[in-house]
Amino acid sequence: RLVQLGKELVASAMGDGKVQDLRAYRDGLLISILAFRPLRVGNLAGLRVDRHIEVHGDNVLLRIPGEETKNRQLLECRLPRELVISFERYLNDVRPRFLHAERHNGLWPSSKGGPLSTSRVQQIVIRRTTAAFGHGVNAHLVRDIAATTLALARPDQALLARDLLGHSRFDTTEEHYL
Repeated sequence: RLVQLGKELVASAMGDGKVQDLRAYRDGLLISILAFRPLRVGNLAGLRVDRHIEVHGDNVLLRIPGEETKNRQLLECRLPRELVISFERYLNDVRPRFLHAERHNGLWPSSKGGPLSTSRVQQIVIRRTTAAFGHGVNAHLVRDIAATTLALARPDQALLARDLLGHSRFDTTEEHYL
């Protein structure tokens, strides 16, 4: 449902082949990335175009250095191919149209001219999920949903939840999420 919400928001932002609602596009892409790659909200909000994003053809790599992660380990993940076109459009067309986006390198610009804060990203996720589902889903709950979904769908691969959530030990994943 989260992936679908992200897709719907991106699609709703489009009209006549052009992006007409910058915030809906940004929020939809943000939710889609969170659903596929359940980063901690601080890392998601802290993504910087010139520091954490690598685009190589039809591959987009998110690379967060260890000094910026909770467990102090490098976190790398590729965006799913189904998000690459939307992500590239966002970088090249949507993001630059936000007020003063050229003045900062935050991936998620606010309408007020700076990058979104961690608390603002959290508010956006909750507001958009409340509107869509009738109840809010915060970014931390998305991580819980991802780990639980993986464990239920593929019990034989539940250990992968550790990597999905960027934990250094499976004990942490098991204690807090499964």
